[in-house]
Amino acid sequence: MSITSASRRRVGRRCSRRAPVTAIAAVALLAMFGATPSAYQMFGVRLSGRTVTLKWARMPVRYHVTDRAAGTVSASVLQQAVSRAFATWQGVATSAAAAEFVGYTAASPFEDDGMVTLGFLSRPDLDRVLGATDFLIDKVTGEIVETDIFFNSTFAWSVASAGESGRYDLESIALHEIGHLFGLGHSALGETELRASGGRRVIASESVMFPIAFSAGNISGRVPKADDVAGISVLYPDGGFSNATGSISGRVTLNGDGVYGAHVVAFNPATGKLVGGFTVDGEGRFAIGGLDPGLHVVRVEPIDDADLDSFFDDVASVDVGFTVTYFERYVSVPRGGDSGSIEIAAKPASGTVTPPISSGVVVDPTTIEFVVSADHDGRTSTGAPMVEAYHLEIYRRDDPSPIVVVDLGRITPFSGDVVQLSLSGVVPGWPLPSGIYEARVTAVGPTGIGRSEPSNAFSSGKVIDQQPPGDRRKIGGLERPLSMAGSSATHGVRLSTLTWPRVWPRAGAPRVAAMQVKPAGGGTRKPPVAPRPIGPSGRWPGRPRSFEVTASALWTGGSSLGTAVAGLTPNDSSGSAVPLFRTTSTIDPSIGLETRLGYRLTRGLAAEVGFSWSRPAVGLSVFDDYEGAPDFTGVGERLDQFVVDGGVSWHLAGLAAMGGRLRPFVSGGAGYVWQVHETRTLVETATSWRAGAGADYRLRARPLGPAVGMSLRVEGGVRGTIGGVTVTRDNRVSGAFGAGLLLHF
Repeated sequence: MSITSASRRRVGRRCSRRAPVTAIAAVALLAMFGATPSAYQMFGVRLSGRTVTLKWARMPVRYHVTDRAAGTVSASVLQQAVSRAFATWQGVATSAAAAEFVGYTAASPFEDDGMVTLGFLSRPDLDRVLGATDFLIDKVTGEIVETDIFFNSTFAWSVASAGESGRYDLESIALHEIGHLFGLGHSALGETELRASGGRRVIASESVMFPIAFSAGNISGRVPKADDVAGISVLYPDGGFSNATGSISGRVTLNGDGVYGAHVVAFNPATGKLVGGFTVDGEGRFAIGGLDPGLHVVRVEPIDDADLDSFFDDVASVDVGFTVTYFERYVSVPRGGDSGSIEIAAKPASGTVTPPISSGVVVDPTTIEFVVSADHDGRTSTGAPMVEAYHLEIYRRDDPSPIVVVDLGRITPFSGDVVQLSLSGVVPGWPLPSGIYEARVTAVGPTGIGRSEPSNAFSSGKVIDQQPPGDRRKIGGLERPLSMAGSSATHGVRLSTLTWPRVWPRAGAPRVAAMQVKPAGGGTRKPPVAPRPIGPSGRWPGRPRSFEVTASALWTGGSSLGTAVAGLTPNDSSGSAVPLFRTTSTIDPSIGLETRLGYRLTRGLAAEVGFSWSRPAVGLSVFDDYEGAPDFTGVGERLDQFVVDGGVSWHLAGLAAMGGRLRPFVSGGAGYVWQVHETRTLVETATSWRAGAGADYRLRARPLGPAVGMSLRVEGGVRGTIGGVTVTRDNRVSGAFGAGLLLHF
């Protein structure tokens, strides 16, 4: 449909790349939940009482680049960097996202001119904003009509292939902002720590859409991670993506109630891929799409590594009063389907439930007020003031140590004994990262200190930079560059003797006496092969061209599936992944049933086909969680494992014992395996092999219906599986033992 100016609407706040020092603006994201699972939060807008995902209705997106340079980066160099970033998103094989460069323009970003424009703007007032993105949408359909991106020319930029120290990588920041342009919100796959000077330092992240930028000179943000690929592919699926991948859905609860705003991560130990999502309503529901089929570990945590308003608009409703919690077993993801709903019972923080921000919490305070010490005007025996200074201490609620300490000096009360101070004037880097805080004031003097009781709780969030012109509002979060100068990370949230055979008589058959054969020169010797008993019908067990059927109980030993690391890309140059957690997995021992049909090709050689069924459990252990969650071993998921194989057995008549009743054999074979997960949502296939040895003990040597005999069969050996349910070990070997009955026909 044609779009008129009356049907257009600027939505939300500007989303930008932010440095980790202070929170300047918040991401305007509306909670999304529906039939289509999302990789992580996507931009949404409320239209006519419904939530609509912001996305482009047509591809490719046609864009312009401004003709202005910034420092050493010319307009043509900017265009090349931007084109590479667009090409990276377009290169995702499972996504239909595409873009086309139209040409240069003298227009500036954020002008309502009907063009998608990317370029430099000088914004020294946004001294911690690297870039920003905003949207113009059709307010009827939610279709994106125009999107602009600006890069702040106040900063030093680089396009060097290996990066440049002290300069921010333009291609990395462009890749992040273009992710917003296509409709992606922020990912929470990252770890940070609070800095003593305020703000956060990125330790590692595993998504280019993480809301806090890497250090200047770092180029790790040029490559989309699994989280990014899942997100762009869910928005614009292509290449059979929906049929080739699956999803996990469910609820996160705390004391039986739904948790809103929890960060949920799915980890595939076989591929090492991490994909995140959020609970998006008061019921604690979530859905994570774009997952490779197979087993996944599911981890839940509160949002504590970036500002809450980088992900949600209604930060006051986000629940943070719980600790890292794992779903107690693997979750199997089918191809082209969903795992089926799971419920994760989050563990309360420190044994108690910290309530979300409520009406009793002051949001975005501007002033702090306190009464001075009763000794404010007192003097010591030497005439020195008893109170030399006041210190303002700010704590995260329930934390024992302050994250901010400000020396206020010896201040003069505003009125009587009351002191009123502007928080932005006394607290460096105000406002603080989103969270719930309390303040105390300490009176410091030559004889000691006195500390006040905690203040009322307050939160920091929804702090917006200046509004753009006209009716344009900002959408998104301001990602600020990392500055290491003078920083220290002292306060942080982060702050496993052959014998010859004898005659084998059979009841009802003529007995054959043991024979002695006189060799030349005298003496005797035993025959190398015992004479066989022949029944009245002329049939005997083990004769050529006869059938045998075995039914056995089968015990199969366990085996390791390997160890995997859920790793994050580090901010430093070490190149070593930062483990979010580690896992080990096993196939536990199991008992099942096996049957084989054999056909005697000769007296010694038989061809066999077999079928077996067993129910092994897949064991899961999680350890070394980055945030200190307790190690645990899961209860395991059971598989229905079916094996069909073919093989041969060689019966060693020359080693028969006990009058020929006990006859050993060796066997081997190979086949196919089907492993059906307990939820019946996923079937995995593998190949198998076996090798073993055993013996048949004749129990009956007279006809039994159509059978001409019955034996007890025991067999032991090793069995291997290649593929199927696995983590890092595709070839697994375990011991096996079976015992059952053998009927001779």
